[in-house]
Amino acid sequence: FQHYVELCDYLQEQFPEQKVSFSGLGSQGPLTSAVLMRGQDFIFDVYDYPEKAQEFLQLLTDSIIDFRRLTNRINGAPEVSAQSVGLADDFASLITPDMWPDFVVPCWNQYYEGLTTGRRSLHCENLSPTHLKHLKSVNLCHFQPSVSDLLTIENVKANTDIPFDWLLYAFRITQMNDQEIQDWVDYTVQAGITLIRTQFGQFTVVAKKLDRIKAFYKAFEKYKV
Repeated sequence: FQHYVELCDYLQEQFPEQKVSFSGLGSQGPLTSAVLMRGQDFIFDVYDYPEKAQEFLQLLTDSIIDFRRLTNRINGAPEVSAQSVGLADDFASLITPDMWPDFVVPCWNQYYEGLTTGRRSLHCENLSPTHLKHLKSVNLCHFQPSVSDLLTIENVKANTDIPFDWLLYAFRITQMNDQEIQDWVDYTVQAGITLIRTQFGQFTVVAKKLDRIKAFYKAFEKYKV
């Protein structure tokens, strides 16, 4: 941990005109952290030892809150933000929807209440439509479904009224031609989605597919005002 503090201080010295924020090793949400620590055994824990699993999640969430507050202090920010806080917790999708009220919603609310009095946003991948009804229980202002082969714009809208963005997957855009990208963008815009994004990484560069990202940006030109 101290290594990252010193690295952050060094970078700030080298680039004094920039605000170099400390993030340390970063943090994940409670369910993702639980699975990373316990492995697949945690999925059995919620069935075999539900009370212990709930206690574990509560303690783990407290630890995540403490770490995030420490990070805020190092960055000179309030421990509890009056503006907003985000949560990334992909492995919550491994918990069946009917168990969310006992194992997901409580620790998510604990997390948000410990870190902000403002807006709450969530990134959670691989959810199903039946998970979405529980999102209202954590008073979200924004939801990022990211990658899920079970979700469509239509079934997300049918199961929650929380604003959400929509992603053109990196592994799909690299296989699409210009017209297919334009059609995808047109459909998404016409569906009323106002925050639309794609991604690219090493594969896109190595495969020499950066022109697909340029085509994605070009597809929005006709919507400029």
